[in-house]
This record gives sequence, C-alpha cells and structure tokens, in this order.
Amino acid sequence: MQIDYTDPFLDQSITITTNEENNSLPEQTANGVYDPSYKFAALDGTWDLEDGSYALMADDGSDQVGWWGNSLSDENGEFAEPYPMITMSFFSRPINRLRAVGDSQREEWPVDFTITLYDAEDNVLHQEVVTDNDRIHWTKNITPVSAVVKLELQVHKWSHPGRVVKILELFTSIRQTYEGDDIFLISLQEERDIPDGSLPIGNISANEIEIRLNNIDRRFDAGNESSVLYQLLKANRRIQVWVGLQLLDKPGYLVDPKQDISGHAVDPQATISKDAPIAELFNFLFGMDFEYTESVEWHPLGTFWSGDWLVPENEVWAHTTGRDRLELLRKTTFSISQIIQDTNLYEIAKIVLEDAGLREDEYWIDEELQEFEIPYSWFEPIPHRRALRMIAEACLGQVYQDRQGVVRVEGPSFLRDERTQSQTYLSRDDYFDKDQPIAWSEIANYIEVQTNPLRPSPTVEEVYVSNEPESIEAGQNRTITVYYNERPVLDPTASIDGTGSIANVNYYAWGADITVTSSISGEFTLKVEGRPLRVLNRERIVRQDAESIQDNGKIDYEFPDNHLIQRRATAQRIAEGLLIFSNPRRDIKLNWRGDPTLSLADRFTAPDFKDLNDADFHVISQSLEYDGGLTSTIKGRRAPD
Repeated sequence: MQIDYTDPFLDQSITITTNEENNSLPEQTANGVYDPSYKFAALDGTWDLEDGSYALMADDGSDQVGWWGNSLSDENGEFAEPYPMITMSFFSRPINRLRAVGDSQREEWPVDFTITLYDAEDNVLHQEVVTDNDRIHWTKNITPVSAVVKLELQVHKWSHPGRVVKILELFTSIRQTYEGDDIFLISLQEERDIPDGSLPIGNISANEIEIRLNNIDRRFDAGNESSVLYQLLKANRRIQVWVGLQLLDKPGYLVDPKQDISGHAVDPQATISKDAPIAELFNFLFGMDFEYTESVEWHPLGTFWSGDWLVPENEVWAHTTGRDRLELLRKTTFSISQIIQDTNLYEIAKIVLEDAGLREDEYWIDEELQEFEIPYSWFEPIPHRRALRMIAEACLGQVYQDRQGVVRVEGPSFLRDERTQSQTYLSRDDYFDKDQPIAWSEIANYIEVQTNPLRPSPTVEEVYVSNEPESIEAGQNRTITVYYNERPVLDPTASIDGTGSIANVNYYAWGADITVTSSISGEFTLKVEGRPLRVLNRERIVRQDAESIQDNGKIDYEFPDNHLIQRRATAQRIAEGLLIFSNPRRDIKLNWRGDPTLSLADRFTAPDFKDLNDADFHVISQSLEYDGGLTSTIKGRRAPD
C-alpha cells in the first residue's frame, strides 16, 4: 500500500516563484514527474539541426518541461550572482527528504547547490550545501524538520558550461509504503451495478476501501509533533493498494519421481523453522531433494482518496476509508456547458470528463456511445458525476473506475460483445456457500420511455433582464452571472443600457458571465436576448412482453425523464433493451476464498445447479477483505446466451 500524504495534485497551498525563468513551467517542479517529455532544443549551441533527437516545446503547456533559467553558466559551469533560484511556499509541514532533479533527456544536472528550509518567521530550519554532485536525480533523507513553510533552491554550478538551469522536480512529497505486518486490514467494495430495488439504470458508483494500519509507533497521532506525518492526516490523500500472488512455477523432484516416499518416517526429535521455505519443508518431510522457482505477480486493487482518519489512543492502529475518483467528481461542478448541436453521447462524455480535469489516459469511453445521437446537448450547472449518470442513463450504460484508476464509460452491449470468454471456473470446492436469488424487484414487462425533442424559438426573445439597476464605480470591472428565464438558450446576445460597456461575455446554455467596465460611476441594466429551446411534440414509446405479462401480470416501468433522450430511435432502443428485465433473473452470490485477478465485468463460470450444469456470469459487485487471510464475496449477473 502506498499513501501520498502531500499529493501535489490536491495540495492547493503550493506556490512557486523564481528569480529568473525562460519559457518554461516552474509549477511542474511539484507535480511528481521526474523526466521531461523530450530532449528539448535550446539556442545554447547544443542543438544539432541534423540530429533527430531534439524537439520543440509545445506552446500549450502540455509538455513536461520544469523550470529553465535564463543565465548561462561560464566555462567552468558556474553561475554569477545572483544565482538562479526557485522558491516553494506551502502550508506548514514536516520534511524528511530533499530532492533536486535535473534534465534526464539532455543529461544535465546541478553540481553545486544549496537547499534551505524556513519556518513561518523566515528562520532557517535546515540548510543543505551540496558540492560535486554527479547525479541527475539527487535525493537525501534527513532528520524530519517540522513546521516548514518555505523551501529554496540556489544553483551555483551546472554540469555543463554555457547552459541554463533545468530543474524537473524539487517538491519533497511524503509518500509512505506499507506491507506485510504493517497492514492490519484491507476491505475493498467495488461495483458496476447498484442494487436499489428497481431496474439497474444509469449505474454509477464510487468504489470504497477501508484500511487499518499499524500505529504502534504512534506516527498517526495528531499531537505527535515529531512524526513525519504531523499535520498531514487530511482528506483526499491518495491511496494505492496492490495484492501480490506468489506463483510456484512447475515444482519438480531432483530424484526419481517414481520413488515410493509414502512410508518415509519423520524423526520425532527433528525440528524445522516455521519460516522455512517450501522446498526445505518438503525435504524435511519426505527426505528428498525438491526445487521450484517462484515469482510474485502484483495486482492493483485501485486508487482511492482518503476521508476521515480514526486514531484511537487505546488502540495500535489508524483507520481511514477511501473512495475512488467518482466520489471526487461528486464534489466538482460542470458549469460551463454550452449548447452543442448534432453530437453524440461519446463526445458529450469526453467533454464532461476533460472538464473534470481527467487526462486521456485516465478515462475510457466505449465507442458504442457514438451511436446515440443528440440533436441538442446541454447541462445545467451540476456535479460532473451527475452529468455522467445522465449520459449512462441515456444509453443504458455504466460508469465506474477500474483497478488501474481509469474511469470507464461503457455502452449497453459491452459485456455481450467484449466479455465473451470465461476467465475462470469456480467449482464447489472454491466457495463456502452460494445463493442464487430470484430478483422479483427488478422485473418489468411494460416499458414506457418519453422523448424530449428540442426545437429553437423561431424568433429572438428576451431571456434575461436585470430586476433593478446595477451600480459601478469609476475604473471598476464588474462580472455578473445571469441565469436565463428559460433554459437552454441558442444564440444569446447581451446588451447594456446605462453607464459603462460590456468588456467580456462567456455564454453558457443556462446563463452567462458578463463583465462590465466603466470610466465613470453610475448605474446600468443588463439584457440578454436569444432563442430558447423548448420541448415540442413529445412522444411516449412503449414496448411490452406479452408472454411475461401473461405469466407475471403487467408490471409497468416508466423510464426517468432525461433531456438527452430527444430522438424516437433512441427511446425505442432503450425500451427494447429494458425488456431483458421482463423475467426475473437468476444471478449468483458466492462467498469464497477470493481471487485478486478477477475484477468488475470479468466473466466466470460456476455451477448453476449442483454439479449437473454450469452457467456463465459477469462480475457486477465484489468485496475483498484481507486481515491476515483473504476472503471475498462476489455477485455475478448471468451472461446473455
């Protein structure tokens, strides 16, 4: 288990300043990335135009660059005063490791430099003077220094003459690793399908993990000022967990395997250590030479962010519960939605996820969502997670985070088309007990889905006007957020009546941010005109299963109202897809020893009735618990025939 107690992605207290800077990104020296994206070209005489290994820096800041200075080192690699300097300020924290990372692509590094730590009164708490360094990635562990609020790096000498400073990483983040006896408890709950007594529509769930760690040294105690974790037990600390499987590769005898060993007598006076390897145990028991090769295969259980910490004084453990990224997306707002015409659910999901700050390698969207066309896409200011739920609902899909920390948006056919092969067989010897409940609460044989076709007003209308005049002072800029009387609005245009003028406007589907400026004091009134989009000619699509109605009676299900369902074809596809619930499902629930390689959406085979016949299921929910031994409860949904 790894916990980042000072995660630079979440620590908003970090500010970075430099005394010189040259078209670079100093803020990247605190992002946990130690290598530049490329071997960047520079006009210092090193760039060979015929050498294809060099690259130009991107203009949009997407490259990992770090801090570049603009002072050139002399023929000895030394800098003149004032020396290139970078300063980081942050909330008070202990520091136990110093770091300075040069440029691995250009193979340059700081040779002579000084790192100084300060407290809130600018007193020097620690100073590290380094000379003759020959490492690109320099680190040093130090005795923990408490109450540090500022870190300063001065570079006196560089590894090459005629070059500028290039520092990729400086921030001394605190990451601790726990394994073996330091871990008292890991309890993982993951699911891609939420049982709520109704049809599983618009599934989105934040997976959860509980951890309990050894606190016999009292490092987690809030009042322990000498602890490296002092004042760092906060919410949203990143937790990553792995389970290792020890694999025995083809054990074999070094003597004749046909030798009869069943009658071998063990010396009653002999002893063997309980920690002896397996090979030694075999030799002890059977009096033969035995060998095998072994390896450890590590499997991630996911990435989570901590909540509250429990540290009881009369216990020797510290406890926290972490949830995955979808819990974070519940706390952020998608507020810049604009009207996008003639798009699809794939593009909408991409906009929402990228607005939430996810990189391309942190999400995956099923291409099947491209088949769900949306004439007019828009959202009110809502949490990113709720927007994703509406997208999943509009295609009968699922949203969850996988074990690699990737947010997955899957279409309705993903399991049927992509998970066609069973990964493992769980025999009656593998599980302790089995239940196959018949889900009568999740049955519907008469489905109703309503469309919400949007049509723009044929004429421009007034969609907002100030209730009363707004005041403005001379030289002042005022930004006012307005909300349209009807939403959404196509082609909005803002105007002003009175003192001042409109300096800038950002239009959204639900309103606008309008900045007004004026050289004199006075009052003004704002007005916005546009063409509202209204729901016209709504239709109700009905699909039913006559045979199920005859057997079970008519069971209605009215699909939740969703403004993304605008076309009849989409409503028909949803209604027909929901008919799979016209008969009760026989899912499966197993309590068993567990397998960390089995994850959500995987397909497995298990006995359907004793040993007479088997069936395939998909993992829809799973709990794994480790407290010295591993146990699991797995819920599977029957795979389509």
